[in-house]
Amino acid sequence: MIELDEFAMTRNDYFRLIFRHTLKRYCWAYAYVAVIFIALMILCDDLTALVVILPGILIAYSILMYAQSRYYLPSAKETHFYQKRKISFDADKIHIQCEDSSESHILMSYIVAADRMGDYYRLFFYKKKL
Repeated sequence: MIELDEFAMTRNDYFRLIFRHTLKRYCWAYAYVAVIFIALMILCDDLTALVVILPGILIAYSILMYAQSRYYLPSAKETHFYQKRKISFDADKIHIQCEDSSESHILMSYIVAADRMGDYYRLFFYKKKL
């Protein structure tokens, strides 16, 4: 059995994870918008709009991305997201013990993907349909 040290995620850590995930998704959209807009401006022979409108679109898009990340962030009132946890791994299960003495057990076969983002490992589970 592998047992991890006790840890707690802060609200800022949650935001960083959500924002970084959103940023990855939107980076390609930034590039596509910029290339299409530049091509349109060259075809229309109006480069002044490129200097004025493109930065405005990119700034508005950035604000939208930030707002979307804030929307998915758990509220500070929901303390169960921010409590200390202790995780241990078995051969076939993950055991999670929370600060409020609640416990969860998840089968390892439910994990479909895992990755590392910053200082955290993210586990993705599939939803079992009832």
